[in-house]
Amino acid sequence: MKKIFVPVTVILVAILIGVMAYPSMHQEVPIHWSSGEADLFVSKGLAILILPILMLVSSLSIWLTNKYQGGKDNKKTINKTHNLSLVILFFVHLMILSFGLDVNLDNNFYVGIIVGIITVAVANPMQKTKPNAVYGLRTPWTLKDEKVWRKSNRFSGKLLFIVGLLIIGLSFVYPEFTTSVILILLVGALVISVIVSFGIYKKLSNSKA
Repeated sequence: MKKIFVPVTVILVAILIGVMAYPSMHQEVPIHWSSGEADLFVSKGLAILILPILMLVSSLSIWLTNKYQGGKDNKKTINKTHNLSLVILFFVHLMILSFGLDVNLDNNFYVGIIVGIITVAVANPMQKTKPNAVYGLRTPWTLKDEKVWRKSNRFSGKLLFIVGLLIIGLSFVYPEFTTSVILILLVGALVISVIVSFGIYKKLSNSKA
C-alpha cells in the first residue's frame, strides 16, 4: 500500500482537477508551441486525459519492472525517481488545464503554489516522525500513547499530501479562490485528523480493556 500511495493519489487528484476544470475549458486546448505560437490543439476531453493516462502507463511499467527485476535497493531508487517524475507530470497537466482556461496567474496563484508545496513537503516526514514537542499531530491522546501517535500521524500525513496536491491543482484552475481553498482544505484536514485520531485512541483503549 505504501508503494502505490503516491502514484495512485497523484493520478486520482490529476483526474479530479481535470474533471472540475472541464466545464469551463475552451473546446480546443493548445499543447504544443513553435516560435511562441500554438501549433497543435486537442479537444478539451483529450486534454484532461493525456497526462493522467501517461502517468498510469508509466506507473504500470514501473510496477512490472519492480515485480520481475532488480533488488530491494534498486526498487527504492526506481520508486523515488518515478514519484518525482509523476509530480513533474502533474505540474505539466495543470499547465495544460490552465491554457484551456485562460487562467490569469496572479499573486493568489503563487501563494497557493507555495502553500501547497510546503504542505506536501511537511506531509511525507510526518508519517514517520516519533512523538516530540514540536512536529506532528499533537493532541493529549497522541502524546499519551506512541501507537496512537504513529497511526494518527500516518493518517494525517497522507491526508495532508492529498490536500497539498489539491491546493496546488486548484490554484491553477481557480486562482481567485486560492485563499478560501487553502483555509477550507487545511482546517478541514486538521478537524478530520483530530477526529480520526480520537477514534484510533478510543479503539485501542477499548481493545486493552
